[in-house]
Amino acid sequence: MIRQKIPLLLDTLKTILSCSQDENATLCAQWQGHFATDTLINAGYIRPGEFAGSYWCDCGDGGESEVVWIPNRNTGTSDPLVRCEGCGLYGIEPQKLATWTVIIPSLIQRIGEAMGFQQPFAEDVSSLVWSFGRKMRREFYYVRCVAFEKKAVVKSFFVPHPTAVLIVPTNAAKEIVREILPNNLCFSAESVASFDEEYRLSVAMPLIEAELKPIVESRKKPAARRGNRAVNIEKLVNELKQHIIAARDHAWEVGELLPRPFLQDLGKLAGLEKHDVSRCMRDADAGMLRLLWKVAGDIKLVREWKG
Repeated sequence: MIRQKIPLLLDTLKTILSCSQDENATLCAQWQGHFATDTLINAGYIRPGEFAGSYWCDCGDGGESEVVWIPNRNTGTSDPLVRCEGCGLYGIEPQKLATWTVIIPSLIQRIGEAMGFQQPFAEDVSSLVWSFGRKMRREFYYVRCVAFEKKAVVKSFFVPHPTAVLIVPTNAAKEIVREILPNNLCFSAESVASFDEEYRLSVAMPLIEAELKPIVESRKKPAARRGNRAVNIEKLVNELKQHIIAARDHAWEVGELLPRPFLQDLGKLAGLEKHDVSRCMRDADAGMLRLLWKVAGDIKLVREWKG
């Protein structure tokens, strides 16, 4: 019995994750009515939605057919009918038109907690990017969607954070992240998360940690912080250049200035302490660094940046 249920659990989780990427995030009875929807509602993953306004007729000739509601004088309510071009007008049971909406914040909360992070999770980009916190010297983020219209926003946000670890809903989303953010490690919840029989969500953290471990160890080597001022300045210059490029794309796409990182955050990106960043900023040979710092804080200069 357990073996028979495992494929359904996997299918259920995969469907919820895939659906969560869509704007409406809606499941419907015609396609997902075999799921344990009552249990998923009680578990906080979905909530009941409105009745579907269309239905795919079984005849196969009418395609997606309109649903109309006709008043029933006997019951005082309305009954749904499908208007199919292939087989005409016929009645249908209301439960076949049921829909459910995925509760995005609840789903993300369960994933973050299953990974060992503590609430609350900051919503860094509205309805798109959440920060889980820090683990193994890396910042972890959840990215709900990387559809075509979201690519520019996602790329602009993460280009200044090449060491951030990204969690996305599906394997398809992971492939898109690989294209637009090749420097970031990315994992799909589809491949590392699972439901148990009670629909409790778990995440196979060893799969993630196995890929993080070599990188964490390499950063422990003394060479990562050589104490050479010129080298440190160059690191900061490179980080600021990446930020300005991302800010330029963001300014042209959204019309707003991507916030310039604080000195402490800039230092983290370059693997330096805040006091090291301050010394570099004051160094006589750091003219380019100070120029880039000025550019990063001015939307006009950012838009005109040619570097």
